[in-house]
Amino acid sequence: MPRYDSDDSNRNSTDFLYVAPEELSRDGQYIHEPADMIESLVAWYKTEREALGTPWGEGDEFAEQIGKVMEPLEENLMLYLDAVALAVRQTSDGTLTTARNNKITDEHNIEQVNNLNNDTPDSAGGRR
Repeated sequence: MPRYDSDDSNRNSTDFLYVAPEELSRDGQYIHEPADMIESLVAWYKTEREALGTPWGEGDEFAEQIGKVMEPLEENLMLYLDAVALAVRQTSDGTLTTARNNKITDEHNIEQVNNLNNDTPDSAGGRR
């Protein structure tokens, strides 16, 4: 059997493409988990941070100076974590879409190959 037709083929070889749609679908759905974890962490942090109030105090010059530095950093961190969660979720969605498209393409290609025998002309024309 040719090595391209076997699951035992050399997957580290660079002369062909091996895609396993079922494996991509199975594993791709788990990529959502880190996004869920990040979103939970952000929600927890915002709730706890709100309950804490202003940790560096209020009403004096020190608190004002620290607030000018920390508030934008804290806001940027939350934006960054939201962006990371979105990127991870989109990666998962893209992986699942790729798996579905590869499966559809494989099924179409198998159908086309199976139809090759049915499409041969009855006449003896063409190249010899």
